[in-house]
Amino acid sequence: MEPNKQGVLEPKKTIDEIITDINVNSLSDKIIIDPDKRIELLKLDSADLNPNHWQKIITAIEEVQNRCDGILIFHGTDTMSYSATAVGLALSQKITIPVIFTGAQAPLNESGNDGKTNIERSLLVLEQAARDGAAECMIFFGDKAYRAVNSRKRSEADFNAFESPSVSPLYVTGGLGVQKIWPPRKAKDVDSAKKRIGIPLKNKFAQGVVVLSIIPGLEASILMAVAKNKTTNAIILNSLGAGNIPALQGDYNLIPSILEITQTLKKPVIIASPFVGGSTHMEIYLPGILAKEAGAINAGKMTAEATLVKTRLLLAQPELSHSLDALKKSLAIDFAGETANVDNY
Repeated sequence: MEPNKQGVLEPKKTIDEIITDINVNSLSDKIIIDPDKRIELLKLDSADLNPNHWQKIITAIEEVQNRCDGILIFHGTDTMSYSATAVGLALSQKITIPVIFTGAQAPLNESGNDGKTNIERSLLVLEQAARDGAAECMIFFGDKAYRAVNSRKRSEADFNAFESPSVSPLYVTGGLGVQKIWPPRKAKDVDSAKKRIGIPLKNKFAQGVVVLSIIPGLEASILMAVAKNKTTNAIILNSLGAGNIPALQGDYNLIPSILEITQTLKKPVIIASPFVGGSTHMEIYLPGILAKEAGAINAGKMTAEATLVKTRLLLAQPELSHSLDALKKSLAIDFAGETANVDNY
């Protein structure tokens, strides 16, 4: 970003200008980024990114990963977790090298900005991850590299802007260099993902996924109106507590609506937790049990970002889009660590 004539920040810098500004050649490590490996893919405010842009990023990674040791992606912070999660999930069967997303909270032309530091440290982590044989998409910010599919933005201003609510950081940087904290995915994990998923994932993301927050007073009629819209293909409900859905008889009882959406309209309803590091436990309280019996799908420990991206990805797969049962089973399968199932790593 750079300020325009009105002082408003816009995405103006080229990739060559960024690399020149951070001056990596001056470092003792003599990091070299060859000109033919600098790809100017998009120049957008990340708030404007959508699944079509995810597909472009994923395609670019597939095209260059076989001639690189690692890939560093500069990306705006607002939707970085969504884009990085899309890469991590869509390439869960194909990724061969470490891929790191990074960015900045302050523009490179400001004193004390975090962009230069984030880029330098990302390159160091990328180098170490390549030596470790990592085959995984990450987000690096501040001093930590997080698993992309389990990451989310936690602050609009702090230099430590991201977190991973259910999994420890993969790498941490400090005065002693780069330390590995949690095992990254490797080639064997990618092979295991192929077997678990069972179908080759296409680089596509479906439209029509709606996210609603369950609040006191959300009328069942509103939920049904959204569901009946012909452009709606799935509904994600950020639940109350551990997966609870209002079930008191009256205008706010959502259970009959969920039943009609899943059984009559044949559209998936997915229940997610709104809490950082939270998990849906729909079998604990009666309202959660009623929602589950009505056909709602449990998102478990997936972040809100991963739940949305994975739902879009699965609905775009021809083998899964026709069946609620197939979608439910696939959502529960761990692709790249998004379910926080540590037994897979």
